Amino acid sequence: MAPAALRGTIPLQVQAQAANHHGINGTTGGDIRYGSAAAGTVSGKIPNPGGGAGSTAFVGPGKMVYSAHGRGQKCGNPSCTYYEGQEPGELNLKVKSAVGFAPREVGSVDVGKEFALGYFVHVNNPIVGSGGSGGQHYAATLNIKLTLSGVEKTLSFPWTIHETPNNGPHPNDILNFTSTVAPVSFESGNLNYTLTIHGFTQNTGASCPAELTGGTPLSEQFITVEGQKTYGCLWASIEQVRKVTIEKKIEKAPDMVGEMPTTEFGFTTTGELINLWGAGGKFSLKPKEAAPATEVNENGYNTGKELKITEDTLGANWSLKSLSCKDADGQGAPIGSISGGTLTLAKGLSEEDSAKVPIRCTYTNLYTPPATITLLKEVSSGTAAASNWTLSATHGTESVNGDSGASAKVTPNQEYTLSEKPKADFNEAGQYELEAWSCSADQGQLTFDANAKTVTPKPGQKVTCTAKNRLKSATLTLVKKINVPADAPNWAKKATEKDWNLKANGPTSIEGTSGDPGVTNQKIQPGNYALSETANPAGITGGLPATAYAESWECLDAAGARVDKNSTGAFPFAAGGTYTCTATNTLQTGGAKWKKTGEGQPLTGSEWTLTLNGVPGATVGASSATSEFEVQDLPVGTYTLHESKVPAGYLAHGDLEITITKGATNEEHYSTPIDNKKRPVPRLPLTGGLGEDWFVILAGGAGGIATLLAVAARRRKRSAS
Repeated sequence: MAPAALRGTIPLQVQAQAANHHGINGTTGGDIRYGSAAAGTVSGKIPNPGGGAGSTAFVGPGKMVYSAHGRGQKCGNPSCTYYEGQEPGELNLKVKSAVGFAPREVGSVDVGKEFALGYFVHVNNPIVGSGGSGGQHYAATLNIKLTLSGVEKTLSFPWTIHETPNNGPHPNDILNFTSTVAPVSFESGNLNYTLTIHGFTQNTGASCPAELTGGTPLSEQFITVEGQKTYGCLWASIEQVRKVTIEKKIEKAPDMVGEMPTTEFGFTTTGELINLWGAGGKFSLKPKEAAPATEVNENGYNTGKELKITEDTLGANWSLKSLSCKDADGQGAPIGSISGGTLTLAKGLSEEDSAKVPIRCTYTNLYTPPATITLLKEVSSGTAAASNWTLSATHGTESVNGDSGASAKVTPNQEYTLSEKPKADFNEAGQYELEAWSCSADQGQLTFDANAKTVTPKPGQKVTCTAKNRLKSATLTLVKKINVPADAPNWAKKATEKDWNLKANGPTSIEGTSGDPGVTNQKIQPGNYALSETANPAGITGGLPATAYAESWECLDAAGARVDKNSTGAFPFAAGGTYTCTATNTLQTGGAKWKKTGEGQPLTGSEWTLTLNGVPGATVGASSATSEFEVQDLPVGTYTLHESKVPAGYLAHGDLEITITKGATNEEHYSTPIDNKKRPVPRLPLTGGLGEDWFVILAGGAGGIATLLAVAARRRKRSAS
C-alpha cells in the first residue's frame, strides 16, 4: 500500500515521444517515418514538427506522436512497381503501418493505483512485404516525460510489433512492451517514485476512462486488426521505489587449511524488473574474505512489480551458508521471502518510514575445498612391484582406489578407512604381509589412527598415506626322480636318486641329495632361485654317462599348482609359500634298424649284438626270422654293431659303429643294407687227385657235381687257349 501521506496527492504532467523505430529479427529497411499531429488524427499525411531523423518531438495532451514503417502499392496488381509511403518528411497514414500514442491529461494520481496514461492506435494498413513467411518485426521506444513535484524526467519504454503475414491464418498484428519499468525515479518527501506500465485494454475510439472499473483485466499485448484502426488504452501507475543492496560474503569452512580462491559470483533477475539489474538482468560480485562485495541499486525494487533474484549455480566447493533480507539497510526486520538461493520481494511492499526503505539482502557462501588423499605402496623386501596391490581409502560410497600413486579429491572431515588388496593376477600375494600404514599432511594437524587404519583429512589438506609390505619366508624341498622306459635293457635301469646332487641357489642356498635333510622342508628367503644338479663324480650306478639323461625341473606349490620360471630362467618362490621342486632325469633313448643282404639279395639267418661303447656289460642281442632287424629303447650313445652269427656259406661282416640319438631310429644300414659276401669256391687240381675242396663239393650232391663239371670245362678252355 502507498504511504498514507502521498495517496492522491501527486500532480503529474505527461508528454510523449516516439523514437528509435527500426526493423529487428532480420527485418531491414521499412521506410521508417515519424510524425505528430492533433490527438485523434488517423488519416492523411502528417509532418514531424520539432522532430528528427530518429524521433518525434515531445507532445502533451491534445496531441499524438506516430512512428511508422512499410509502403503500399500505388497500383493494384502484383507486378506494380509504384509505391506510396516513401514521401520524404511526411508520414502517410493512408498506406503505412503506423503506431500512434496520445498522452492524457492525468492530473493528480494515487500512488500504486492504475490510471490511463493515454491511448495507442495502430493504423494497420497492409504493407508490401508483410505477407511473407513469418511476417516482419519492428521495435520502437515510447519515451514518457514526466513532471512530478516540479521535477521533469524522461522514462523510456521499448516495444515491439509483429507484422504477421496478411495471408496467414492469424493476420492480426501484435504489439507488446519489452520493458514496463524504467531505472528512473523521482524524490518526494524523502521517498522515491517512478512510473510503471501495467498493460492494455482494447478500446473502440480515441478516448480512455480515467480509472479501471469492474475488475477489467489488463493485457500484456495490444492486438490490432489488419486493414483497420485499432485503439487501446495504456495503463500505468506511480509506484514507490526502494533501494536494494545485494551483499556477498564468503567464509572458510571450519578447520580449513589454505586460502580461498578469488571467485566471481553471478546473479540473475527474473520477471519484469530485469532491465533494472544489468544486461539481461544479470550482475556479478567478487568478494574477498575480509571484504564483502555489494551491488547497490537505488531503483532496484519497484513496488508495483515483483523482484526475484537468484544466485547462479555455484562453482565447485562453494555452498550457500545463509541468505537474509532486511529493511533499514539490513538492520531492521526481515522482508520478502527466501527459498534456497532465491530472494523474492513481492509486489506492493511499500514503506512510509524513509529510514526503513533501503533493503539489504546478504548472501553468505561457504568455501569447503576438498581434501586430497594420495595412496602409496612400499615393499621393504622381495621383488614384488608396488603395482601388484590395489590401495583404497573408503568412506561410505566415496573412495580413492587404484595403484600406488592413486590420488583423488575427497569430502573433508570424514573418516576414511585404509585398506589394500592384491590384484587377481598377483600370484605371489600370499608371500607378503602388511607391515603398517602411515599418513602425513602437507599442512595443519592430521587426524590419523594407525591401529584402526583410518584418516580424517581437513578441508584443503593434502594427505599422503603409505602402506608398507614385507615378505614372508618360504619352504622348499628338492626331490630327484628317474624315468627309464620299461623296455630299456636292465643294465640301463641301475641309476639311483643318490647319483645326483641337487642345489637351489638364490637369496638362500640349499644343497644335497634327494631325501637329505639339507634339501627337505628348508626355510628360505623368498625370491628367485636357480635350480641345478650335478652327477656323482664317481659315476652313475650302472655306468651310463650323465649325458644319457635329460634333466628337467618342475616346481609345485602347496596346492599343486605349477610354478613357472621367470624370464631369467629362475623359479620365483613367494613368501609364505611351500614348494616342492623335482629334478626328473629321463633316460634318453632311441633305436636302430638295419637289413641283411647276401650279395645284394635278402639274407636270413644272421644274429647281432649292440654294445654301448665305454660301458661294460652294456650289450643287447638281436635276431630275426627275416633279413630285417630293429632294436628300440637303447640309451643314446655310440654303439658297436657286431654280427655274432653268420649265415652258412657267407663271410662275417666286419663290426659297424652306429649312433643312437634321442627319439630317433638310426636307419643308416636299412637304406643301405649290410651286405655279406659268400665264401670263395676252391680250385680243382689239374693233375689228378682230389683235394679237400672236392669232398666238400661231393658232399653237395648233384648240385655239387654240376658245379664241378662246369669248373672242369672252364679249366680245359683256359688250357686250350
